[in-house]
Amino acid sequence: KQIARQLNIVMSRMISILDTKASDDMKENFYHGLLLDLLRGSNPGWLIKSNRESGDGFSDILIKPEDPDAGIVIEVKYAKEMKNLDAACEAAMTQIKEKRYDEALRDEGRCDILAYGIAFCRKRCRVVGEKIIKNIVFDIGNVLVRFQPDEAMREIGIEENKIAALAHATYENPVWVELDRGVIPENEIIDEMVKVDPQYEADIRRFFKEGKAFVVKAFDYAADWIKELKSRGYKVYLLSNYPKDYFELHTHSELSFVSLVDGKVISAMVGMIKPDAGIYQCLFDKYNLNPKECVFIDDRPENIEGGRKLGMEGIVFTDYETGKKKLEQMLMAKSKED
Repeated sequence: KQIARQLNIVMSRMISILDTKASDDMKENFYHGLLLDLLRGSNPGWLIKSNRESGDGFSDILIKPEDPDAGIVIEVKYAKEMKNLDAACEAAMTQIKEKRYDEALRDEGRCDILAYGIAFCRKRCRVVGEKIIKNIVFDIGNVLVRFQPDEAMREIGIEENKIAALAHATYENPVWVELDRGVIPENEIIDEMVKVDPQYEADIRRFFKEGKAFVVKAFDYAADWIKELKSRGYKVYLLSNYPKDYFELHTHSELSFVSLVDGKVISAMVGMIKPDAGIYQCLFDKYNLNPKECVFIDDRPENIEGGRKLGMEGIVFTDYETGKKKLEQMLMAKSKED
């Protein structure tokens, strides 16, 4: 909002409607020049380029701030009427993305890029700003599927009065993470779990033999969320701590959405787990991803922090409505000023 407010103040004090007296296709040039002068006057340390070739076209304004990692792309539009300012801003943002105007900045190693669509009408403007994010990375458990081992135990007929003890011996046991890591054979891990409560050995082994199919349940929103993001041009990836046998089994049932994503890294298949730095780097390297172009959604704060240390923004997931809202806020930060 601050950008739009300052521009509106400047225009109300400096320009006349007569300054924009030109054919509609030329009015944009006036506002383009005005914006260039304001930017150059207020930011002497920035390298500001006008009509710079980048991607598949010519960006109105490309800015290289003093921070060597940062960059700014601005597309200017003219709206004939005030009511069309919002649509003009959105058209500007779409043009930036479709024409890949950020490419010239990225070629110089500038990866922390902000894009702005600025629409003008007479002495007013509106601004839409967005940090350019290209990739959404999802955890699976308790984000796209519910992890429900207690329900799995009930499904295979284990008595209710045994479930708390079995939970303590199995998925609450620190050794469970070794299933996710996939280095130690499963039978050895089960043996360690049995040692916690030997009287339930038969039930523990039964849980692993018969209960695997039931330990997760896909959330109703999972596939639609992925489809909606992909329809908007985002790439979608999975980065999850998940035992190999479980993942392969669930892919044919509760993880049917796996076929929709652009790529995945599963912990047990690479011998690493979150929040170890290596598994994030594995994702970036495998799919040639820039972490600053990614948003990671995971239910565990330590996993989000692990990605953030490597430059990937993140959202600690608590529920769908909150998570979706936070993601949209991160993807598109809008500012409107009449």
